[in-house]
Amino acid sequence: MESHTHEDTNSWKAKLPFELQRILTMMMFFVQKMDANSFIVSRMITGFPKNATIINSKILLVDENGAPLGIDRGIYQHHVNMLPVTQNILAEPSFAATCPEQDQSFYPIGGHERPVGMDVVAHVFAAQAVENFTLWYTTPDGKLDAGYHSDGSAVMMGAEIVNYNPTKQKVYIAVDMEYVEGLHGQKSIVMPLTVTGE
Repeated sequence: MESHTHEDTNSWKAKLPFELQRILTMMMFFVQKMDANSFIVSRMITGFPKNATIINSKILLVDENGAPLGIDRGIYQHHVNMLPVTQNILAEPSFAATCPEQDQSFYPIGGHERPVGMDVVAHVFAAQAVENFTLWYTTPDGKLDAGYHSDGSAVMMGAEIVNYNPTKQKVYIAVDMEYVEGLHGQKSIVMPLTVTGE
């Protein structure tokens, strides 16, 4: 990932064609470690419901028997991000384009022209950095007429997992979601936020 500061205009990357800069930055999002002891998993996920409204989703780490894996079993989920890969990927602005004016320079993967890269991603499907977390695209009581509108497109997943055990472990990433057929209500978007302890 690029830092929150302006990129050096004299760097080799800055001298590349704009589209190539975007591609490189997006690729780094999925392969650069944030924890030195972690391992990275990047996959293209298919099989999402077509023409459906997703109400909620939960990303789970499980073992080969489907039992949950967490810090109590020595497995730490640093993060799992899922970004839609749609045919009309440039038809909508990046999620970061909705950020307040004062936050433009804060988001490292935004649609505010700097740094380039993730501005090609319209909306995030899911971003999770805590265990046992349900992401709602509406309110849990269902009173808000909204949800994530799925067209069945593939989703690019990037995950970073840390194994604190002294031996290798098999870890599976499962996505549990609740949805209804058809596109209903307003289209929800997911906006990842970075929280620092300064």
